[in-house]
Amino acid sequence: MKKKILALLCCAIAAVFMFTGCGGTGGGNSGGNWWNTTGTLEKDDAGNVVFNNVEIKLSTVVNGEDKDPFNRIVAQFNAQYRGKINVVVTNIAEAYYESTVGQQIAYDLNAPDLLMSHEKGHKFFVQDRLIQPFDEIMEQSGIVFDMADYAEGLAKYSSMGTGDSLYGVPVDAQSMVVYYNKKILEKYADSFPSDRAGLISLLEKIAEGENMTPIAWSTTLGYFSQYLFATAVIQNGGYINNPDADDYLADWSSNPENNAAFKKAIASIRELIYHDPRPLAAVGQSEADALNSFLTGRAFIYVSLPWFIDSIAEGFGQLNGGIDPEVVKNDYLGAASLANWFTDEQNENSAKIYGDSHFFAMSATVRDINKKAAVCEFIRWFTQTGSVGASWADAGHMTASKVISESPEYQSSESVSKFISKFYSGIDNFECVGVTPFYGDINNALVDIILNTLEQADASKDDAAIKKAQDDYNAVVSFVGM
Repeated sequence: MKKKILALLCCAIAAVFMFTGCGGTGGGNSGGNWWNTTGTLEKDDAGNVVFNNVEIKLSTVVNGEDKDPFNRIVAQFNAQYRGKINVVVTNIAEAYYESTVGQQIAYDLNAPDLLMSHEKGHKFFVQDRLIQPFDEIMEQSGIVFDMADYAEGLAKYSSMGTGDSLYGVPVDAQSMVVYYNKKILEKYADSFPSDRAGLISLLEKIAEGENMTPIAWSTTLGYFSQYLFATAVIQNGGYINNPDADDYLADWSSNPENNAAFKKAIASIRELIYHDPRPLAAVGQSEADALNSFLTGRAFIYVSLPWFIDSIAEGFGQLNGGIDPEVVKNDYLGAASLANWFTDEQNENSAKIYGDSHFFAMSATVRDINKKAAVCEFIRWFTQTGSVGASWADAGHMTASKVISESPEYQSSESVSKFISKFYSGIDNFECVGVTPFYGDINNALVDIILNTLEQADASKDDAAIKKAQDDYNAVVSFVGM
């Protein structure tokens, strides 16, 4: 146990103090701004900025199945703005993103101008003065981002806890989602249920009638703890990162109401796994086994990630007689949300979904005012153009922009109407971890809770597991002393 806590402390210290005081852009300069602005803007008679061959270096954490779609969208921008703005993309794996980009900016060595990465990591960038606010360039360029135009549960973190300054612009939202077999559903119901009671009733019928465990999911997958379990907590009225605390300490066990929410969340998942007389959901499955169960018709529901739509459709088609993937998506593959899955109550929390969100941010190394304006123009284009939002939805990402979500191009997209709109209960119901430099330690603690509770049918060790995870996490925070 001591070795584990020591390892967690070392990781947290390394992460929190990776760039602070390094002598580069991110350190020092305690007085005044840590960024500069040079040059002048050229505007046309209508007051719009005139761009002339401005190059932007964009580093993004998008590096999986959604990498190629993202890069194609950027190529579309470059074609549309040829001779005006050109965006050069570097895709960096999530595990290395913050350290790589942080060092580049801190030492101003091949630093990106524009960042697109998860909101949860941006507190690091603000803390170490690696990104700059948009306020100055918005005022001078007239390219303005109104956070009322973005998802409420994400936009509230756009200042990264600094007050009124705008440090991040929300792009999208992603969490675990529900895929189901339409052919099996047709045998037992007219539509997919919208509340927990209806869900359990349907699953009971399918478990008996099909002689199967209806839900395939991997309880050992990191996303299960970070997304699905956290969703269960907030649907039961709890929270992961205390929005009213400024010390980053967790009160999952010490706060009675939050502790009750954590225990209800565990119980709601456990009820599906250890349901009598037949289990309704698997426990301990690997991700490969869960997927295989669904693709081969041995499970009705597969809980996974939204950007796997095409892979799932292709695999299902191959394993079921060579069905065309588009036919699979139309006739065999249904989509639903985790909303209302983990509580019997219908209230302001029951439809909420917890996950991650990509945000745009501007590097502190950007000085030229024309480049700053070009950064804003690209962000505006990406987050306020309906066709762009529809293309990004094709890659599995729900837009965080109300301008896009209300556009005809987005609403008429098949990816949106058949999948994205059904994966989530609405953009204002989406929540993310918020402002904390300890998100990695929070995720590790949630994993520990799940691993120490779901492998057993009774709740006798739940209190101890929650308290231990809280205490281990708080030990890290207290040792770092932020």
